[in-house]
Amino acid sequence: MNVVRAAQRAGHVFVQNPLTILLNICVDIGTLVFFGFLSAPVYDKLTEHSIIIGTLVSQKAQSARGKSLVSMLFEADTAGYVKQLVLLLLFLLLMTYVLFVLSQSIAMMLAKKAGGEKTRLSREVVVLAKKSVGWSVVLAVMYGLYIVADIRALVLHKMFPQ
Repeated sequence: MNVVRAAQRAGHVFVQNPLTILLNICVDIGTLVFFGFLSAPVYDKLTEHSIIIGTLVSQKAQSARGKSLVSMLFEADTAGYVKQLVLLLLFLLLMTYVLFVLSQSIAMMLAKKAGGEKTRLSREVVVLAKKSVGWSVVLAVMYGLYIVADIRALVLHKMFPQ
C-alpha cells in the first residue's frame, strides 16, 4: 500500500511541476550524448588493442602448441598492449561511473526539490556513489571477461579460418 501512495504522490508532484520532468529528460539525454563523445575514442583504442593482441597471440599460438592464452598474453611483446588495454578499461569504468553518479544525482536532486524536500547535490552524489560501487565493479568484471572472450575468438578465427 505504501508503494501505491508513493506513486500517487510522485504523479501529483510531477503534474504540478512538469518542468522537472523536462529537466530530468534533458539531463539524461545530455549525459548519453556526452558519454558518447567521451567514450568513442576509448572504445576505438580498446578495439585496436584487442585486434593487435589477438593477432600477436594467434601468431604465437601457431608455433607454440600447448601454451595457454594467459601465458601468451603476458609475454614481452604482448604485455605492453595488455597493460594498456587494462588501463583503458579502468579509465572507461571511471568515466562511466563519474558520469552516471553526477547525472543521476542531479536528476534525484531535481525530483526531491520538486517534491518539496531540501537537498544538496553534494549529498546526493555521496549517497549514489556509495550505492553504485558494487554494481560498477560487477559490470567492469563482466566487460573485462567480454574483452578476453573477444580476443580468444579472434585468436581462434585467425588460427582456424573458415
